[in-house]
Amino acid sequence: MNRNVARTVVLVSILSAALVMVGCSSAPKVRTSTQPSESKRQYLGLKKVAIMPLYNIGGIKGADEQLMDILYSELAINPTFEEVEDPRFVGNVLKALKIRKLDTLDVETVNKLGSEMRAQAILVGNINAWGWGEGAEAAMHVSVSLTLIDTFTGKPLWIGSGTHRGSFTWGRVFGLNEGPTDLAIGREVVRSMLKDMYKEIERKREAELKRIKADEEAQLKSAAEAEKRRLEEQMQLEER
Repeated sequence: MNRNVARTVVLVSILSAALVMVGCSSAPKVRTSTQPSESKRQYLGLKKVAIMPLYNIGGIKGADEQLMDILYSELAINPTFEEVEDPRFVGNVLKALKIRKLDTLDVETVNKLGSEMRAQAILVGNINAWGWGEGAEAAMHVSVSLTLIDTFTGKPLWIGSGTHRGSFTWGRVFGLNEGPTDLAIGREVVRSMLKDMYKEIERKREAELKRIKADEEAQLKSAAEAEKRRLEEQMQLEER
């Protein structure tokens, strides 16, 4: 093998390796927001969460089952919630309550769901995109939105949206590789979103603990001052 051939082989190998890895380098784009506490222990009281069936707007067959599996496994291994309800039991509860539509949940329905499953929160979500776009040079695209709802108030506690699109597709064009799968990208998106949710919930819990501690200290101080006044008044009466 002469030098030119060897050099060509090396360059092709480097290019092939680069093309295989292309499309995985960018991070998912995530946007989230949380709501203020409506009680002293609203976020501290979040012990159990139930995942509702996902609304598959994109219409990709099997996307909702794949995303449900990702959400359940990721939530179950994280200590933020003590318990994650089994999706099969969630389905049985929905059937028993004759709940068919989840895109317009009212407060009463959310209350019933929380009561039946003894869950302080439910997670609802939409799959907006899942898989390849159209055209030979289309990139893998996953887009998901999630909302964590308090089952007592029926109001959102946390809202998040995440999207990830393959940044380059020459590997697919040349037939070297298909790039990351929708399942792999979906897992990245979900992990990024849940990571932010965990962080925000912990931040809210710390704030609630500080308020509780401040209230307890204020009550102790008030009780001590009241006792001091009582003793002073008693001494004044005895002196008379």
